[in-house]
Amino acid sequence: MKIHKLAKKGRQFTRVKDFHRIVDSVSRTAMTIKSSLNQRSHYYSSQRRNSKQSPEIATHQFGSTTPER
Repeated sequence: MKIHKLAKKGRQFTRVKDFHRIVDSVSRTAMTIKSSLNQRSHYYSSQRRNSKQSPEIATHQFGSTTPER
C-alpha cells in the first residue's frame, strides 16, 4: 500500500533523473573540496614539520644523523 503511494508520488515528480544528476554533482564538488582541503592541510603540516626539524625527523627523512636545512 505504501509502496503504491510512493510510486504515485514518483510519477508526479517527473524530474527524478535531473534530481539524481544534481545530487551527483553536489557530492562530486563536495569530494573535490574535501580532497583539496586535505592536500592543503597536509602541505601546511609538512611545512611546519620541516621548519622545526628535530634530528629524529632528519634521520627518518634523509637517513643521516645531522638535521639538514
